[in-house]
Amino acid sequence: MTDQNPSNLSALEIKLRERIRQFGPIRFDEFMQSALYDPDHGYYCRNFSEKVGKTGDFFTSVSVGSLLGNLIAFQAWDWSRGQNPENTSSAFRLLECGAHDGSLAADVLEAAQKHTEPSGEWPWLQYWILETSPAREELQRETLISRLGGNSLNTVNWVRSWEDAHKVFEHHQIPGLDLIFCNELLDAFPIRRFKWNSTIQLWEEQCVIWNETTSSLDWGITPGSAFKTLPAPTHAQWLENKNPNAIPDGFIAEWSDEAEQWWRSAAGSLAPGGRLWTLDYGHETDRFWEPARANGTLRGYRNHQYVESVLMNPGEQDLTAAVHFTAIRETGEDLGLITETMSYETQAKNLTEIFKKLWIWKEKQTDQSNTPWANFEWTPKLNRQFQTLTHPEQLGAIFRALIQRKPLES
Repeated sequence: MTDQNPSNLSALEIKLRERIRQFGPIRFDEFMQSALYDPDHGYYCRNFSEKVGKTGDFFTSVSVGSLLGNLIAFQAWDWSRGQNPENTSSAFRLLECGAHDGSLAADVLEAAQKHTEPSGEWPWLQYWILETSPAREELQRETLISRLGGNSLNTVNWVRSWEDAHKVFEHHQIPGLDLIFCNELLDAFPIRRFKWNSTIQLWEEQCVIWNETTSSLDWGITPGSAFKTLPAPTHAQWLENKNPNAIPDGFIAEWSDEAEQWWRSAAGSLAPGGRLWTLDYGHETDRFWEPARANGTLRGYRNHQYVESVLMNPGEQDLTAAVHFTAIRETGEDLGLITETMSYETQAKNLTEIFKKLWIWKEKQTDQSNTPWANFEWTPKLNRQFQTLTHPEQLGAIFRALIQRKPLES
């Protein structure tokens, strides 16, 4: 074994290699956590503004343009009108998690200013951003100032964690948040991967090792990780009545403990009547067991191109896996949340319903100058954005929506 560092190894590869040499193989979710979120070398912690959009590594619904922000702003405003009557505050508290460079926040606040408050203030809307990275928070601040001016920061609160949010709730006697929104966040949480060994009829958890022969990261099996039943409740329940002999050897099952825990924490931060709303790509449980997903849903992307090996160049490529919507929905329902969307409906249906409500409201208004949203204009540019967001061959079918509401206290 040599301690020399081949020139083709990145700083994060060297860091992971030394960790593995010292402590042994690491679970895949630990590798994914480092690859995406290492403070110095993680994919999402470096030059983030260069990674999104047509010239970056991936394209999101926010990249399409301002329409998504307009629809979120209208839906938030519409919900604010039916807010908990016991909430004496006039502010509707909307928290975004996974705010990236702040573009969606700017789109939402810009729409709120233009269509509900011509004076330039937003007394009905208080925007929160949960951001763990100081560097990304600074980028978000720069975006808001450049788009809306320095005064826009007066209506935005940043918190580092759910714990910090609850401290603010307690200090200001706030009952919680009225809306928590995330776009393509859950698919970026680290996942665990389990591989079916038909010879011994057990699930073995995959890990990442350092291959001294090839001087590269490689797949391995976590020592002592043989499970008769998957340590993933929803998957385990689905498999309960299945014949183990029907599972192909090498079949991969995936699970994100962190995504479920995030949903629990978010649910615990809602005010009575508050909602959790996510747009992301993923499946219900039975879809994960289709033959087409025998190798799992984990993918790596760079420059909009699929990357063959997810272990290559950690920190230099995006890693993502389909959201397990059954597990997320059931997590919320176990906590008493009410699911408002039909199972996991398409983004197309979700956004189309919001647009229909907006347009019906607009058409009913006689005072076009002073009535909120009456001045909303449908332009060719917005029409193109709507087609991209909702067309089944673009983003409309692959992305799904899930909305859950916390009941009002009796």
